[in-house]
Amino acid sequence: MNVVLYARVSSERQADKGLAIPSQLRELRRFCEGKSHTVLREFTDEGFSGTTDKRPGFQAMISYCRLNHERLDGLLVWKFNRFSRERVDSAVYKRYLRKLDITVISITEPIAESIDSELMEALVEAMDSRFSKSLAQDVMRGMREVAKRGFYPFSAPTIGYNRKEIRDGKAKRYTLVPDEQEAPFVGRIFDMYVNKQMGAKGIAVTLNDEGLTTKKGKPWSTKRILSILSNPIYTGTLHIEFTCDNARYLPPEDRSVTVENAFAPLIGADIFAQAQRLRKQRARTSPRCLASHYLLIGLLTCQQCGSKLYGVSGKSSRHFYYACKRYYESGKRACDFGMVNRNRLDNIVLEKVAEVLLSDSNLQLLAEEVNKELYGNEERISEQHHLLTAQLHKKQKQLDRLVDAVETGQITASALQPRINARQVEVEKLLIKLRQLDQQDEITEASAIDLERVRPYVESLKNTLSTAPVTTQRSVLQSFIREIEVGKDELSIEFTIPRENTDREQDFASVLGTVKSGTPERTRTSDLRFRKPLLCPTELRAHSEFF
Repeated sequence: MNVVLYARVSSERQADKGLAIPSQLRELRRFCEGKSHTVLREFTDEGFSGTTDKRPGFQAMISYCRLNHERLDGLLVWKFNRFSRERVDSAVYKRYLRKLDITVISITEPIAESIDSELMEALVEAMDSRFSKSLAQDVMRGMREVAKRGFYPFSAPTIGYNRKEIRDGKAKRYTLVPDEQEAPFVGRIFDMYVNKQMGAKGIAVTLNDEGLTTKKGKPWSTKRILSILSNPIYTGTLHIEFTCDNARYLPPEDRSVTVENAFAPLIGADIFAQAQRLRKQRARTSPRCLASHYLLIGLLTCQQCGSKLYGVSGKSSRHFYYACKRYYESGKRACDFGMVNRNRLDNIVLEKVAEVLLSDSNLQLLAEEVNKELYGNEERISEQHHLLTAQLHKKQKQLDRLVDAVETGQITASALQPRINARQVEVEKLLIKLRQLDQQDEITEASAIDLERVRPYVESLKNTLSTAPVTTQRSVLQSFIREIEVGKDELSIEFTIPRENTDREQDFASVLGTVKSGTPERTRTSDLRFRKPLLCPTELRAHSEFF
């Protein structure tokens, strides 16, 4: 009988209990010798759960059986739960192997061939599946209780922390303490993301270019940066969300746990909250939105529930609206905002953008802000130029002294040659950096904004917003609008470039029909006269008391 062997272990704890892969293979080989079976191949999976079929060794074994089924008779495992702990996977793959005339055999759970053999095998698999799910629930409950008591329930610490052992009676528990090497990286990552407006990829590239790595010597990646930015543990709050398949058997209140002030924070709660807002704002627009004929898609949010507004059409497909996602999918009980007429809302937003953002006062402010930023860059470049020049003079003097020592015969040239070469390389690098700074300085000077030079561009922009295709208009709006909140009695547009800050708020409101609220970048339309044209006819009847 020609057979293949399969052994699996999912954790070190199982290996300590005698389930190690070498132990399983030894028993399987001994069984084959006693039965005079011929072993064609051996397959193993170490560190993979039996509740999934996404195991490299398992999939390689199935492929081997498919290609060599004509000379194969059986597949041997130490126990059926080594083959799979998921009943559906086990039934599917065993049925597939039976079609290839290959029998799955457990050497410790022999089942005699009879009319009841399949029933007995199914009972064994059901018991294994039940044990696995029960064990998973016990582990999750244990982790939850450990976390609620202020301990860290995972085996590996997150970046920026180290695990510290604590005795809890006879049990060993762990807490997290800041890591002297990695903790500064966390604060710097949040600073670059929030204050310097850098993206996750840019942060990773910057850290890698500086030769910085994680404590394990691994380079920084976009995924790793985003994981840090979204983890509340850096504010001292431990949050665990159980998302595995077995979590669905837990009560809803047991599927997550949050413990505040569990560990020493590495950043403040304010900067973490800012990072979460930025992540939400920077989320990529769906490709379906890019091809949509709805101008404001991807920018609109419902002021009542925070959901996105997306485009919908009437039954006749002649009328189009922006609808609150929660209202449209779940009804008025979820959110009673309703829908907004597409054309009327588009026109109001375009009118406000042209009237408020592209006004002379705002253009003047924008030019001043940009020039102020450029002036700051000039100061920074000048300071760096001064430091590099000082370093260059120092290295040049060191090089001159080495050359003088050789020329005067104090030291042989062969003895000093490595040091001379090293100094020459350092001098060349400093000269390259100085040339790059000079180029940046020239670019900065050429980038200064003159309002008269901007006016033709603004006129072109206004023309684009009135005559260009919807996709072009949307790209323009998304370049300087962060978000548009639509409420029952107001429309709020949040711009991404500065607005004029004036003390004459009432005069400003009377001219533009708006008042400012919140940050200087926010324009809030509170005039109820905009409510009427925003509503679709159905909503007008429902809210006639406003007019």
